[in-house]
This record gives sequence, structure tokens and C-alpha cells, in this order.
Amino acid sequence: MPVAINGNCLRISDSDPKNMINDEVWHDKLVFTAGPIIENKKFRKEVQEKLPEDLEDKKQPVVDKIMEILEDLHNKAEAKR
Repeated sequence: MPVAINGNCLRISDSDPKNMINDEVWHDKLVFTAGPIIENKKFRKEVQEKLPEDLEDKKQPVVDKIMEILEDLHNKAEAKR
């Protein structure tokens, strides 16, 4: 199940941006969105069946598809945030 989290309650400090200890807590609206439950083996197979047979790295397109799903969840939630 893909999960997107929109919002930013921890921001980089202007006074010391290289030190995470000094990051600042901000109030923000956080939106958690869950996508559909996905059967992993079926999902991977569906993505990989569409790939050219001579493609060496068959994992990256699966990762790219997951990132596409997460970006879609993020964008839909961001429009409401």
C-alpha cells in the first residue's frame, strides 16, 4: 500500500543550515494519504511484462512506477492541503 505524507513541520535552520540539530519545528497541516493495497508479485509482473526483453535492469522501471503512484497521491493531497 503506497502512503504519501504531505506537509513540512521541520525546516532547515537559516542560522545553521548544515547542522540538523538546529532544524526548526513549524506548525503545518500534515495530510496522510493511503493508496490501494497492491499485490507485489502481480504488480511487478505487470510492469515487467511491458518492458523490452533486452532491458538489463528490470527493477528500475518497477521503482519508477511506484514513484509515479506516490507522486500522484502527493499531488492530489497537496491540492487539498
